[in-house]
Amino acid sequence: MRRTWSIVLFVVLLLQTIGFTPVAQANADVQQLGGSDSKLTAATNYELPERTKDGLIFHAWNWSFDNITRNLPELAQAGFKAMQTSPIQANKEGLTEGSKWWILYQPINFNIGNSQLGSREDFRQLCQEAHKYGISVIVDVVANHTGNAGGGNQQYQPAHNVDPVIKNNRNFWHEARGVENWNDRWQVTQWGIGLPDLNTSNQELQDIIIGFLNDAISLGADGFRFDAAKHIELPNDPGGSNFWPRVLGSLNNKDKLFDYGEVLQGGADNFAGYANYLSLSASSYWSSVRSAVGYHGGINVDAPNLLTLIM
Repeated sequence: MRRTWSIVLFVVLLLQTIGFTPVAQANADVQQLGGSDSKLTAATNYELPERTKDGLIFHAWNWSFDNITRNLPELAQAGFKAMQTSPIQANKEGLTEGSKWWILYQPINFNIGNSQLGSREDFRQLCQEAHKYGISVIVDVVANHTGNAGGGNQQYQPAHNVDPVIKNNRNFWHEARGVENWNDRWQVTQWGIGLPDLNTSNQELQDIIIGFLNDAISLGADGFRFDAAKHIELPNDPGGSNFWPRVLGSLNNKDKLFDYGEVLQGGADNFAGYANYLSLSASSYWSSVRSAVGYHGGINVDAPNLLTLIM
């Protein structure tokens, strides 16, 4: 077991560190695949599992859609059943690939495409090509908050270029203050985490989010990773809402999607409660993996959740 995890950890870190430069040639037969049987045939060629949840996920951290597309042959050959994009929503600032990853987690709307990753059409082409190799596309989604106006007392104010439909609707926002007690579920779900907190209980806002997710599905998305899911209320929470059952229940092809949420363990996480609605990333498992492989040092990367167990 120790040796197996050592190999897995080494491969994941190495691939993400070096940018996974293409070195292999695409399988000519797979490139010509088309139609409804593409995923199954390609998965067989590369010995990938048929279902997303049964395979490995490659986290294409900060990679543009075009860069991911170029590397699809190598991802399939390496045995990855799925790849996960960074957030595909427009964000508050333009940036070049590889810099300021955190801006991708400060969206300004629920539309597909941004200056770092690529356009809506680039995303569609990525999904189309990925499916030829039997690779599923998982999209990182930021539904809990938007980009902020700056530091200090501006961190809980929306950025100047947040979509006016969202920015100017006072019913779309929670109180402009940050969590003070991480053991208090009300604060964890109703107050901010350094960014303007969206009122995810509002059904008009939910409809905007549902529209965005279904648009991604129409372009080929096979599932979603919900950022900061721990901070979006459950039905039985104080001030709870129907966000999770309503949003997930309104998705097209919902029975075929692979969805999971980021619920950082510790404090008032209600981990078991979220497991009633979607799979979860077990954040504390990271330290267990490092301990199992005998690694006690630090890793010099910006990306959080580099290797997590999804339950």
